[in-house]
Amino acid sequence: MRLLIKNAHRFDTATLAFTGETSLIAENGMIVSVGEDGPADQVLDAKGQFMLPGFIDAHVHFRLT
Repeated sequence: MRLLIKNAHRFDTATLAFTGETSLIAENGMIVSVGEDGPADQVLDAKGQFMLPGFIDAHVHFRLT
C-alpha cells in the first residue's frame, strides 16, 4: 500500500527549523520519499499538522515479557 501525506509543516532535524509545507510518501510502512507527490492508494491532507520524518518518539511503552 502506498500512502501520501501532503501539506504538512515539515521540521528539518538537520537544521532544527520548520521548512514550510511538504509531502511524504510511505510504502508498506516505510518512508520512501519526502518532498515529492505521486500516485498513492491513500492520501491524507495534513494541513496545519507537523511532520517529523525520521523522528523517533522517546516515549514508547514496550512489553518486556
